[in-house]
Amino acid sequence: MKIAIFHSIRTKIFASHLLLILVIIASLTYQHHKNEINNTVSMTTAFHQEAAIPLISDISTAISGGNYSNLLLPKFKTQLMNTPDLLYLKIVGRSDNRSIPIEVQFDREVCQVWRSHFPLNFQQNTKDRIERIQARLATNEGDIVKLNYLLNRAKEALNTFELSNQLEAKYHFDFDNNNELNTSYFDREKNILFLSLPTTNSAGGRVDMVYDISSIKKVEHVILFDALSELFVALAIALPALGLLSFHISAPLKSLSKCMKRDIKDIDTTKIPEQNRHDEIGELSTEFTHLIKKMAIHTKELEYLTRNDPLTGLLNRRSFNSLLAEIQVKNRSKYVAIMYVDIDHFKKYNDTYGHNLGDIALQKVAQVLNDNTVDENEKAFRVGGEEFVVTLNISNLEQAITRSEKIRKMVHELEIEHKTSPTEKVITISAGVCIYTKQDLLNTTIEDVVDYVDHVQYQAKHNGRNQIIICDKHISNQANHSNFA
Repeated sequence: MKIAIFHSIRTKIFASHLLLILVIIASLTYQHHKNEINNTVSMTTAFHQEAAIPLISDISTAISGGNYSNLLLPKFKTQLMNTPDLLYLKIVGRSDNRSIPIEVQFDREVCQVWRSHFPLNFQQNTKDRIERIQARLATNEGDIVKLNYLLNRAKEALNTFELSNQLEAKYHFDFDNNNELNTSYFDREKNILFLSLPTTNSAGGRVDMVYDISSIKKVEHVILFDALSELFVALAIALPALGLLSFHISAPLKSLSKCMKRDIKDIDTTKIPEQNRHDEIGELSTEFTHLIKKMAIHTKELEYLTRNDPLTGLLNRRSFNSLLAEIQVKNRSKYVAIMYVDIDHFKKYNDTYGHNLGDIALQKVAQVLNDNTVDENEKAFRVGGEEFVVTLNISNLEQAITRSEKIRKMVHELEIEHKTSPTEKVITISAGVCIYTKQDLLNTTIEDVVDYVDHVQYQAKHNGRNQIIICDKHISNQANHSNFA
């Protein structure tokens, strides 16, 4: 049962089309989801780029004048802290006048803005400067107040350098893959947006920024939910339609298949389903109808050839063997007369006139026999080369005599020339007739019937031919034999 289910055309159509629909809908859903995410990222990027314009302007002004102090003021740090979602910022540029390198970094996590570029040997030079100032202070040379101010500035510079190195080592974003101006990059795993924007000062520079866009995850979940909802809605619509389609295709095929399983004799070509359709199934039904009609014709021809003698059209010996019981069962008369007929001297006729004329003579004799089977249950058989059997439904002996004699006379009156016949100059027949009741036929075999009636027919030939001998042993108080010349 499982094999039949999984191999049915309806299941295959449903499964293949369902797979196709799933692939199409899933592809469209994925593409829609991807486009929505990309649009959201693009809009977020554009928003941050637009929001960064005032910040870029302030930074460009500071870089242009080589003014580190403006970039390290608490005010600037507050401005950066108030910039939505900004996690990190790095400023790289040169002053317009003296081309002084400017490099400043910001990290929200430590809430710090620091200088990240110093001249070569800055640390050692600063330490040497501190030592010189301290030496002068020790000797009380020069302006003590000024020296203390310079000493504090030098120490602050050294502290700034050391802090910068610490922060640089700990808080650093890699921009190696995104170091071109006017570029952006979205890291989906970290939910971070990298922006690199140019400064507007003459010497040039850039501002690299990192934004936290984890809020996109929430938007992505909403988009994914909407996409899956669309997928389920599409499937809810597609599945019934697909089921209807597969049924529309498979049901007619199943109906045709059921019709095809019947015996050809039981198929009514006017009731074969789907003949009025105008598609391939209709064509299949029409062709099947034509095939059944042809097969019915051929079947009838084969049945005819199986049951009938091809030369005379009479039933053959095989039919006689199978139909004798049926004849006696359906017989409405009291008795059945079985008449065994042989054409007299037919071999001499063939030798004299040839087989073609011999076949014609057989056909004419057969026609006489067939014409005398007036009841639907009466049959005429060709059981040998020139031997025939006729079954007649009778009520008494007189009917058997009258009807069998009529047959003999009609053959004689055909006047088919037979010059070499020792008895007559025309074709004649000799016949033996045996009369049976229904019960007689039930209690005997076909072989016994044929042997007995053939023996009676042989007596007719032995007695001079062109005569009928009737055996009445199954009808009491009747003459034993009746001979007619």
